[in-house]
Formats: sequence, structure tokens, C-alpha cells
Amino acid sequence: MNQFYVISVSWVPGPANLTDVEAVELCIQRFGDWFRFSASTWLCWTDVGPQALYGALRTALDARNNFLVTAFDPYQWSGWGPNVLEEWINERKLKLISN
Repeated sequence: MNQFYVISVSWVPGPANLTDVEAVELCIQRFGDWFRFSASTWLCWTDVGPQALYGALRTALDARNNFLVTAFDPYQWSGWGPNVLEEWINERKLKLISN
């Protein structure tokens, strides 16, 4: 069953460049749907667990970068962002309800 995860990267030694961001996106697109919230944060909708995401990202990113893969509860969140973010979450949340 699909689940939401947040992937957050702390780019070392400094801000991400386009190659870094593309590396994450190429990696996570293999596992499901995703939404980039910022240059260092993605929501991922996938049927694999956090360990699989971690393993793939570990090989795709420079070893100096730090990152976290954690579950995201679509029923317990609050924040401010573009409307498309809330729409993206709600569309997938409906799939959770229907399963």
C-alpha cells in the first residue's frame, strides 16, 4: 500500500545546485509520485519503505550531504504553500481512504 514520506536534504557544503536536485528527483521518480516543496524537501507517494528510499538516495547523493526520510501523516499536518501542494496531498489521501 502506498504511503507518504518526506525527504529532506541538508546540502553540504552549501546550497544545492541543479545537478543535486535532479539527482534526487531521478532517484525518487523510480519509486512513485513526488512533489518538490523546496530546493531541499520533497514529498514522496510510494509503495516502498523508507529504507528503500534511503538506500537509493545514499547511492545517488554525494556522501557529504545529510538527508532524512520520514513518514508523513496526511491527516496531521499544517503549513503554508501553493494550493497545488494541498491538492496533491488530498488526491493521494483519497486513494488511502478508498483502499
